[in-house]
Amino acid sequence: HGTPAAIVAMANSCADLREDLLACIVETECMKQGGDLEKCLNLPDEEGGCLTKRTLYMRCKRGQLDMRNRFRGNVPTRKAAAEKERSTDDAAE
Repeated sequence: HGTPAAIVAMANSCADLREDLLACIVETECMKQGGDLEKCLNLPDEEGGCLTKRTLYMRCKRGQLDMRNRFRGNVPTRKAAAEKERSTDDAAE
């Protein structure tokens, strides 16, 4: 009764984006100065924030709920697979 690989891949499809977002938040001046997490999350990139990474992560999470992605896979997963394939092809040449 194992979990199907597609469901596991879908559940983990946003993990890299989540890690990038957390690393970005920790490195912001806002957090280093003891700022409020919600305030620091909403700072634009130009002010040293991580709003773009937060937006990408939220889109990824929203994609996990989109039933069409059950067949196609979540967008970040497809992009990561394509990039991995390209890097493998480049290394083989």
